[in-house]
Amino acid sequence: MVAELEVMKMLNEGLASANEEGWIDEDSMTIHFNDKFKVNKRECSSKLQKELGEIIKFCKENNEPVYLEFNDKENLIIMSSETYDRREKMLELYEQLVYIESERIINNKQYTIDELSKYLDNVIKDMTVKK
Repeated sequence: MVAELEVMKMLNEGLASANEEGWIDEDSMTIHFNDKFKVNKRECSSKLQKELGEIIKFCKENNEPVYLEFNDKENLIIMSSETYDRREKMLELYEQLVYIESERIINNKQYTIDELSKYLDNVIKDMTVKK
């Protein structure tokens, strides 16, 4: 539904623009778009490979994801597998902490620092074994 509304909006903007600035004939339109999108496929592929290689290198060196935008919106996130695995482990650890805290609240159970430390050590050990 949102996509349909966006397309309708763009069509209305195009119609308003054509009414204000004038319509162009089919031949002029064909020439315009052929010139605009005339790309050597080998150049395009080579450029994409080079840029993707640079993004991958950045991700690995910085252990951070790269957010790609299209039309001023984040549409794609690229990250190294190491960064992804680390984030997944952090999420699992966070889930375990939330579980422990909810159990403590529900059961009004108190944990000593040593008990909590031992439990977390086991969780971390389990996560490293899973890899």
